[in-house]
Amino acid sequence: MDIPKYLSLTLYRHLSLISLSSLCLLSTQESIAGGFQLSDHSITGLGRSHAGYGVVGDDASAAHFNPAGMSLLKQKQFQIGAAYIMAEGKYTDLGSTGANTGPDYDGAHNSVTPNIYYVTPIGESLHFGLGITSPFGTNTQYPDDFIGRFSGLTTQIKTVNINPSIAYKMNDVVSLGFGLNYQTFEPTLSGAVSPLAANSTLLIEGESKNYGYNLGAMFVLDDSSQLGIGYRSKIHHYIKGTATFSNMGAANGTFAATADFTSPETAYAAYTRALNDRWRLSLGYRWTRWSRFQELNVLFPTGIASQSSSIDAQWSNVKTINIGTDYQLNNRWTVRAGLALDETPVPDSTRTVRTVDADRTWYTFGSTYQFNDRLQLDFAYRYISFENAPVNQTITRSGSSIGTLVGEYNNINVHTLAAQLNYKF
Repeated sequence: MDIPKYLSLTLYRHLSLISLSSLCLLSTQESIAGGFQLSDHSITGLGRSHAGYGVVGDDASAAHFNPAGMSLLKQKQFQIGAAYIMAEGKYTDLGSTGANTGPDYDGAHNSVTPNIYYVTPIGESLHFGLGITSPFGTNTQYPDDFIGRFSGLTTQIKTVNINPSIAYKMNDVVSLGFGLNYQTFEPTLSGAVSPLAANSTLLIEGESKNYGYNLGAMFVLDDSSQLGIGYRSKIHHYIKGTATFSNMGAANGTFAATADFTSPETAYAAYTRALNDRWRLSLGYRWTRWSRFQELNVLFPTGIASQSSSIDAQWSNVKTINIGTDYQLNNRWTVRAGLALDETPVPDSTRTVRTVDADRTWYTFGSTYQFNDRLQLDFAYRYISFENAPVNQTITRSGSSIGTLVGEYNNINVHTLAAQLNYKF
């Protein structure tokens, strides 16, 4: 068989179908929250599993979770932190067919999630805040001979969110907050293309920038408790990039590619109460509208006959329930712990090697060391235990099946170590 000619006339003609299975980067593995939503925007909050989203008043992350909560901060604050995420999730084959042959691997890679905040009072009733965070992200990389290479090899998402916000204290009970968000979204992914061409690969890279907003309200119930609600809007991303084919003979080349994706809106509810001079209880609830991601549409406007394709994702809305507690040991040390139950939006029917995601439980511990009235250092540790995640995916090329990938991710877990500095002035 003349492989280059075959690839040119068949695979090349159906390029959008091939690329679509690879561009499913947007149904990626996520080790921190459902889908590929990241949560670690506060190391102080991480110690209590983020219970009390934005209304506890002990760091500057209210700028992200609930801008109205900035009203609790009496001084200017500069805060910088990072979480080091160590994930494990090995694929175990359970009888794949066709071209899906090769060894099993763990594709999870370690990563770092940073955050930076600045909050300052402006007069008696107004606060200004600026947060720089990474709200979405993932990082999976498999060796080239991975049994699931035709489903995907590399999947990476990088985001940066710049979020200026204001809080207005209406009276001693009610504070309101509003913020704007400028978000960059950069996907990179690769995968094997054809079993007829050894080492054939497709690399897709893209970028999008767009705007959204966030809102918040906080209610001071009494001298020891606050209730808050927060909302972060959807952001539509029109991703422009390139698709590069390698080791495919006459089909080699780089082509323009575009895709539409909308990051989901998120709503938060939080309650916190000081039980006495030493103990504090915090609760949280997060809802994320992942049902916006029902399918992924891909368009190749140049380089080949223009055409579009789509693939079902069928993701669902999800919730996270958080509970946490703080205990002040003395005037230097505070310790905390938390628990969270976190749903996945990914149904078993659409899970791929890029979506190593399942319902999970968080167990977290943290502490704060107060050097003086101005400087504090926060630490946190989190362990996440996942349920097993089955994969049963029929792989197609040129409209025909090349086999079924059948397996499971088991013993999925994540360890996180995090630290943060907060300086008041």
